[in-house]
Order: sequence, then C-alpha cells, then structure tokens
Amino acid sequence: MPGHSPGGIALLEAEIEILFSGDIVYSGPLADDFCHSNLEDYAASLERLLTFPITVVHRGHFPIFDTTRLDTLIRG
Repeated sequence: MPGHSPGGIALLEAEIEILFSGDIVYSGPLADDFCHSNLEDYAASLERLLTFPITVVHRGHFPIFDTTRLDTLIRG
C-alpha cells in the first residue's frame, strides 16, 4: 500500500473480512506532503482497497470503522 510511504503495507484477513490498514486509511486531511509520499501511488492503493472483501478496518491511528466509512473516505 505505497503512497503515504513507499514501504506501507496493509494486512487483510479475508476469511473474516478485517483489514489492518496501517497509515493508508484515516480520517482527516490527506497526509501526502511528506518527502517520501507519492500521490499517484496513494490513489492507486486506495482504489485497490475497494476491491477487497472488508467489513472492519483497524487503522494505524484512532478508532476502528466499517466498510461504509471506508467507502466514504475513499470515494468522498
């Protein structure tokens, strides 16, 4: 899941549809202004998340949320 950082990863437990997203998903302003961030990679990673079976997202910071919130964050 590059974009926020080149080596960013997310872990998906597909059988129970839980995503551990790391820093690629969060509420708030887009954190893409770091020297190592890449906006094109970031957008591609977010689009990729929409292809996975996800019910619950455990992010790197702040409370968990569901697929509805994930979709809202990615698509607006």
